[in-house]
Amino acid sequence: MLLLFDLDDTLIDTSGSVIGPKLRDAVDAMVKQGLRVDSVEQAKELILALDKGSPTGKETITRFLKKVHAPLALLEVGFAEYQKGREDMTVLPLLGAVEALQKLWEKHDLMLISTGEEETQRRKMKIAGINVSWFRKIIIVSDYDKRKVYEDVCKEWGCTPEQVLVIGDKFKTDLLPARELGMKTVYVRHGRGLVDPPQKGEVDYMIQDLQELPSIVEEVA
Repeated sequence: MLLLFDLDDTLIDTSGSVIGPKLRDAVDAMVKQGLRVDSVEQAKELILALDKGSPTGKETITRFLKKVHAPLALLEVGFAEYQKGREDMTVLPLLGAVEALQKLWEKHDLMLISTGEEETQRRKMKIAGINVSWFRKIIIVSDYDKRKVYEDVCKEWGCTPEQVLVIGDKFKTDLLPARELGMKTVYVRHGRGLVDPPQKGEVDYMIQDLQELPSIVEEVA
């Protein structure tokens, strides 16, 4: 069985430990590049409030710039800063993530397909205790929609969609493309994925503790 994992809010608690500080850094970077606000601290509080209902960090920064009537040209500056890793970054694994991966990697082929900046994503994995050697391949992409990546992986690995299980927190970008291709899907109830969760029947499984995953894999396989 080929298992395709997302990273942020699927294996690591990005929403709980990483996003807030990085959004605050994005505001600082945009201020340095000419963003005008009455109070930098109030601007940071605003962007954090907007993030609670946002599906991605990029969308959060876009909404923030529109809210403060700032040029959208600053989006590139803010998002570039947002994607960087912080020196003091603290990243925790999700409940059951390490235990599940330890059980699965010897019997199955695991791959990681994550959106972001490669150095930052790998650093987050290291801090959270996610061993990169558990994955046969790590693919870092810039596009949130992973359909093309899933198709390419199937061709490269010589497997049918029915032999693939995709695990992620975002329904529309992680799981819906997989579902449309005929792959099995596991929705992890956490983080940004809670903003727009799947409805009943739109995914094959829903979990909160990743220690449930090995039994699901055995059932599917």
